[in-house]
Amino acid sequence: MKILLRNANGMLTLLLGVVVFIFYAFFYANHLHFQEQLQLFQFTVPYFIESISIPSGFTAFLSQFITQFFYLPWVGPVLMALLMVRLQLMVKWVAFRIKRNPNLEPFTFVPPLFLWALLCDENYMLGGLVALILTLQLVWVLTKISSPVVRIIATMIFIPITYWLAGGTAVLMPLIMIVFELTRPTENRVSVWWIGAGYLILMLISPLIAKNYLVLLPSMQVFIGYGYYRYLIYLPFGILLLWALTFLVMLLYAFLPKSVMDGKKSLPFYISSLFLVWGGAAYLVAGSYNRIAEEVMTYDYFIRTKQWDKAVALAEKDAPANPLAVASLNLALSQKGLLGDKMFHFIQNGSEGLIPQFDRDYFLPMMVGEVYYYLGLTNTAQRFAFEGMEAIPDYQKSARCLKRLAETNLINGSYEVSRKYLLILQNTFFYKDWATETLAYLGDEDRINNHPEWGRIRKFRPKEDFLFDGNQLDMILGMLIQQEPTNRMAYEYLMGYCLLNKDLPHFMQYVDLGKEIGYKSMPISYQEAALYVWGLQSTDLSQTPFPVNNEVKKRMQTYAGIYTTREDAQMYLEKEFADTYWYYFHYRYKNIIKRNEEFRQMH
Repeated sequence: MKILLRNANGMLTLLLGVVVFIFYAFFYANHLHFQEQLQLFQFTVPYFIESISIPSGFTAFLSQFITQFFYLPWVGPVLMALLMVRLQLMVKWVAFRIKRNPNLEPFTFVPPLFLWALLCDENYMLGGLVALILTLQLVWVLTKISSPVVRIIATMIFIPITYWLAGGTAVLMPLIMIVFELTRPTENRVSVWWIGAGYLILMLISPLIAKNYLVLLPSMQVFIGYGYYRYLIYLPFGILLLWALTFLVMLLYAFLPKSVMDGKKSLPFYISSLFLVWGGAAYLVAGSYNRIAEEVMTYDYFIRTKQWDKAVALAEKDAPANPLAVASLNLALSQKGLLGDKMFHFIQNGSEGLIPQFDRDYFLPMMVGEVYYYLGLTNTAQRFAFEGMEAIPDYQKSARCLKRLAETNLINGSYEVSRKYLLILQNTFFYKDWATETLAYLGDEDRINNHPEWGRIRKFRPKEDFLFDGNQLDMILGMLIQQEPTNRMAYEYLMGYCLLNKDLPHFMQYVDLGKEIGYKSMPISYQEAALYVWGLQSTDLSQTPFPVNNEVKKRMQTYAGIYTTREDAQMYLEKEFADTYWYYFHYRYKNIIKRNEEFRQMH
């Protein structure tokens, strides 16, 4: 039986690592990319000193060091798997120091499995995992000290040190050590309780001293810790529950009646415990899995890394309905030269899915800023990048935002400002080479103008100052086209803005602005809209004053026949014409999803 349980336990540990890897590699990879872009880990002494100068700053530093490697698609899942396995092993090793019982080992998976569910919320950060591993590691070291006197003295020394390194997670150290001392067969129970009281008093005093004499931080951050939860003003109940569950596992090992494990009851108990723990974990992870957030982050990752083809391919496989995902898809279509032809092949939800309105959020400005950047509105893109970074709740700087700020200032000719950001990025691991290469462009006008991206955006940017108003996008887009008639993206966004708002009079008024774009033929959605307008005043589709191919004319005649003769027309039209502007015009409301309510669930 012992051999069977030992092998089963080892297989379960391996299974944990494999399942976590698969989850983050294939189902939640972009949550890891999301975390990486919202920090700026620098390999400098001042950065290290600043990081460790606050309670839990050391574990936050370690977690940020690990998080930077989420930049690499396959490395992140491997690291998450290793960390989860390490946590499970640390819970097991500490529990076995209290009382060895292989039958209880399924319960050592409770903390890592619960934390796995917790990390499905992108606002829970890696610091909580690293802090718990570090604390349990130090507890394990203490339990290895054979002399009771030396162990007690060492514990008294370790408690404030662990608090400074790991923050509030250090509360587990006195609690577990009290349980450990109570399970020693020769210890005096009365003296143990007095020693335990001293441990707890020391644990309480440590943050009070830090708060009053060492750091100027909010009480929540001092007592709970930094790097656990992105919103520092909120109490992270999930982290508190994680600590409680970890301590309960230790209590289970220490005080579960031995009679439960006698005779033939061990295997049934083991199996039932296994199903309870893993079944509960599966329920928690499934309930915590945020498909909508992952979809938005996936599209954003493809846009941020200029993988336009992958964004379009993803939409063709499963069309997005979330406004932010749709906005990213439309940007990808525009960069592929497909927006005018394929825009309505996908679910559109009004102009919110073209350029979402600015909101008081740290992530939305970064995504929307991508659209303004490629349109040529560099000042607006710069403002959104700066505001997005400054709105990050845990006051981190963002490598993504600094990179964009370096680019916009370079394009605008503010070379010294760009240099400031590039020199900071040179202190990073994954952005260093890009920053070094970009530094060579500063002041080199010809080289910038010939750059395939920066030169084009510099050409498209406004020549005159104007007051930006997000509620007058059509006027801003029209101004961009008047200043540079070859700005295809601005033209297609203007046309799309009119079509999505079902503003056909202005669409017909603006359609001639695209003469210098160089189309071989008018984009299909424009043909459909223009033909619809013509059909309202004439039944002779062969005499249109603009070029419309015969296939579009035939499809409109078929569409009109069904639309005007059948009461259940929508059901029939959806099968064959859901990819047309006509279907959008008749059956999809302006601003179907008026605000990104689903995205708000991320916060």
